[in-house]
Amino acid sequence: MLVLESVSLVSGVVIAYWITFGTRLLQGSISFRLPLGLQMVCATALGICIHFFPYSPRRLALVGRSEECLASLARLRNLPATDERVQAEYRGILAEVVFQRLVEEHSHPGVKGWKLEVHSWLDLLTKKNWRRTVVAVGVSFFQQFSGVNAFIYYAPTLFRSLGQSDEMSLILSGVFNTLQLVGVFICVATIDRVGRRPLAILGGFGCALCYMIISILSGLFSSDWMAHSAAGWACVAFAFLFILVFGVSYSPLGWALPSEVFTTASRSKGVALATCVNWLSNFIIGVATPPMMETQGYRTYIFFAVMCFSAGVWALLLVPETKGKTLEEMDEEFGDVQGPAERELMRSAVETVRRGIITEELRA
Repeated sequence: MLVLESVSLVSGVVIAYWITFGTRLLQGSISFRLPLGLQMVCATALGICIHFFPYSPRRLALVGRSEECLASLARLRNLPATDERVQAEYRGILAEVVFQRLVEEHSHPGVKGWKLEVHSWLDLLTKKNWRRTVVAVGVSFFQQFSGVNAFIYYAPTLFRSLGQSDEMSLILSGVFNTLQLVGVFICVATIDRVGRRPLAILGGFGCALCYMIISILSGLFSSDWMAHSAAGWACVAFAFLFILVFGVSYSPLGWALPSEVFTTASRSKGVALATCVNWLSNFIIGVATPPMMETQGYRTYIFFAVMCFSAGVWALLLVPETKGKTLEEMDEEFGDVQGPAERELMRSAVETVRRGIITEELRA
């Protein structure tokens, strides 16, 4: 499902770009108002329709509104609340909430309120979780510091810096975005066959190689692209190869890997932290790229080459293979034994729900 999220994100980028490209020659302000207005239509429809969505059953259970949780779940499944399937899922949600409470009590006995919240976040940095956190945060960091969004946000400018005309730069930018979508679709078909670790390693080193060639050619010929058009087109070819490699590897891995490395108890906060790092890194790259290109020129590509090479080394040293692994096997990969303890707590939570003994804290 998280790989499909990557498909959805990239598809949106491609569609938005080609709509903007198609309206660029319209006379007057309609050339930019039309694509902007289409985005506003989609955002407005989402903003209105979201109010008709049922509340999240898990969120309702988490804050003690168990009756509303059952009603919302029945509405989402379009089944009566008494249906066996709804009841089974409802008991599973309650068991997960009780499990979270038991883990917190077991890990931080006597701690309540905001202090408990702080402790649960700090758990991500403890000895038993630090490598899981480094993997999840690392893949989010390197997904953005690979420079992919530097190309996506400023592709026309970057292609002009590689010797292309204004019109050709716009066309190449659209092709660049489309190739990322092609790469993501290839990944959908291969990620469960090849595995996460090989994609992370090869993706990092492959992207670094593309940047190295672009930086070398730019350093040698950027002073006079008109006299070295073949070198300019070679840079474009390696930019296209870069986005294909990225689309097959870090584009979906940035969303898929964080959810696979954490234990059940730490997954929600771990994935939240990884997502936060992802968008913060995205913001930094978006702000930093224009002044870097203006002041450093082709050295910007060297910076991204170093980042991608570092991603390959990071993956080689720290990223385990998560494909098809059970919780026990993941414990072995990370060298800890959190799985058995959590399974015991989960059994207690399931038994608590089965017997109908819901704690007062859950109901509060």
